[in-house]
Amino acid sequence: MKYNTFLTLLVVIATSIFAAVAADHNDTKSAASPKPVDDDMHHLMEYVFEPAWKRLQVTMASEPSDKKAWKVMKADALTLAEVTNLLLHRFPEENTDDWVRLAVETRSAGSDFYQAARQKDFPSASKSYRLMLKSCNTCHDAFADGEHQLAP
Repeated sequence: MKYNTFLTLLVVIATSIFAAVAADHNDTKSAASPKPVDDDMHHLMEYVFEPAWKRLQVTMASEPSDKKAWKVMKADALTLAEVTNLLLHRFPEENTDDWVRLAVETRSAGSDFYQAARQKDFPSASKSYRLMLKSCNTCHDAFADGEHQLAP
C-alpha cells in the first residue's frame, strides 16, 4: 500500500513539474515570437528596405573593385534577404497566399544574391539582384497598386 501511494505521489509531482516547465517554455516562446515594432508596412519598407536598396543601386552599377565594396554588397544583400523574413510575419488582410509566395521568392533571390556576393561572382550576383528586384516589383504591383517600383 505504501508503495502505491509513493508511486502516485511521484507521478503527481512529476506531472506538476512537467506542467510548470511547459508553461515557462510557452511563456518564453511567446515572448520570443516576432512582434512588429511598427505596424505600418510603409515604415518597414522606407526605413529598413529602402536604405539597403539605395546603396545597392550604386554598388551594383559595376563590379566592385576592392574588398570594402564587396563587403557593402554582401552586407546589403544579406540585410535584404533576412529582413524579407519579416514580411512572413505581417500578412495583409487579403491575398495572403500571394504575399507568402512573393516574400519567399524575394527571400530566395536575396539569398542567392548574398551567396554570389560572398563568392565575389558579380555576374551571378547581378542576376540574383535583378531577380530579387523583380520579385519586389511584382509584390508592389499586387499590394501597393504598382507604386514604389525599384530600378536596378
